[in-house]
Amino acid sequence: MKLPIFFSLFWILIEAQPKSGPCILGTHPTSQKLKCTDKGYFELTQCAEKYCACVDPRTGHEADGTKTFSNRILPRCGLCFTNLAKQLASDDTDYFPACEGDYGNYQPKQCRGIRCTCVNPESGAVIRRGGPELNCEPEDQGHSSDFYSIPADKNHEQVPLANAKCGLKKDAGQRCSNAASKVMWYYDTTVFQCLAFKFQGCGGNGNRFNSINECWSSCILQDFGGCAMMKPPLKDPNGESVVCRTRRDTESRECPQGYKCTHLPFFSLCCEKSNEELFQKNASPKCGPSDKTPVTLSAGGMTINLLGRSCSDDFCPENSECKGQELLAHCCSK
Repeated sequence: MKLPIFFSLFWILIEAQPKSGPCILGTHPTSQKLKCTDKGYFELTQCAEKYCACVDPRTGHEADGTKTFSNRILPRCGLCFTNLAKQLASDDTDYFPACEGDYGNYQPKQCRGIRCTCVNPESGAVIRRGGPELNCEPEDQGHSSDFYSIPADKNHEQVPLANAKCGLKKDAGQRCSNAASKVMWYYDTTVFQCLAFKFQGCGGNGNRFNSINECWSSCILQDFGGCAMMKPPLKDPNGESVVCRTRRDTESRECPQGYKCTHLPFFSLCCEKSNEELFQKNASPKCGPSDKTPVTLSAGGMTINLLGRSCSDDFCPENSECKGQELLAHCCSK
């Protein structure tokens, strides 16, 4: 029996809808809320109620570094994610490049079987070739088998770092014609925090990262902590740190006057109260007489304030202005 024209068209539309694929099947609890391509993969750009972001076309996981401050502003996706989306759209699934998850750029080392190449993370251009043992990290960014540490002085304790490059001084580099300036992150060895700054595009050193997540994982040892800005805690007559609470304690023991019990992952220390309050004032600022929340970002499953060392680091987004305090600077919406 010959089908009516309208029924035939309806049947064609049904057949055109993808029946499988990671976006259709769902790769994580929220993935089924995302837009899918006609091949069943995730559309490269996805918008939520308050922001837009690039996602991995295969998994739907957001690239945190691409989130915009409004769902009316489209993000700029890394070339690796962009080209990956084109491959999937054309059914070119023979080989997929390795993309990093913060911006969708290329991972520095790409391998296909036993053949590997070092590439430019932003353009994907090949720098050198080799086998599986190929090292694609610059000499000043290599990982050491031994932990690097910042020696103690009268103002702070010894601070171990996960990577020697995190001890380098902040370097904004210089402007150049073949790369645009952008906000990146570095580990600051005066307040011992990962902070934002504007990288000019060329030069600089290894102490810069595409996201605060990358800075945390590259520089800060898991579960390491101390008093604010690593200032030495109260010591007992034997020179040992005074512990005001352990994991077995149900309540904190009192610290002497001028100190407060500061909680760390496995125990708590008596830290100088004035220093703790000064850091808290700088790390959790408010904007204006109405105490509005400053500009924030999402990182590590948390919402945190966007902070830099000073306003001269030019890290605040458009439509916001920088406000500096004693230790840190933050951004307030105009």
